[in-house]
Amino acid sequence: MIFLLAVPLGVVAGLARGGRVARIGEMRLRLAWLVLVTFLARAFLREAGRAGLLEVAPIAPALHAGSYAALLVVVLANLRLAWVGLAGVGVLANLAVVAANGGRMPVRLSPSGAPGPEWALGSPGDYMHAAMTDATRLPWLGDWIYVHLPPLPAESYSPGDLVLAAGVFLVLQAAVRGRAAGGPLG
Repeated sequence: MIFLLAVPLGVVAGLARGGRVARIGEMRLRLAWLVLVTFLARAFLREAGRAGLLEVAPIAPALHAGSYAALLVVVLANLRLAWVGLAGVGVLANLAVVAANGGRMPVRLSPSGAPGPEWALGSPGDYMHAAMTDATRLPWLGDWIYVHLPPLPAESYSPGDLVLAAGVFLVLQAAVRGRAAGGPLG
């Protein structure tokens, strides 16, 4: 959900700083289609889990980790753009923790002991998440930061999610301002 905020807020910030939405088209994002493919792959995993499609289980870890790897390819292809490197740090952190944990993002239980907002954490149909345990690798990179931004529901995020969202926000505000070129960190 935080990404749904990063996109419009990045555009609004760019407009507030004198930019124009039309400048986003001048950004020339390489491999933009691959971003769409990664979102579709993750949506497929989420919905397949909800529907209980057990046939997806054997490929789910590779598909989940592969979605982050594909985003990393997009980042590397676009390092010439301002702030893309920052977004890449978030993608790399998420890829590392997902790969280290068998293709699932570890999620810390909320302080109340109940799973956070994840719809089916720990159920056989959740192909993208697993509850954190003592055996979790790289737990500090998992989903452990709970954020509630009304009217959106509370949700847990990883440090990588937050860095990625900040990067997306900054990439878009730079693009709207006509300053998309500028290197990986702006």
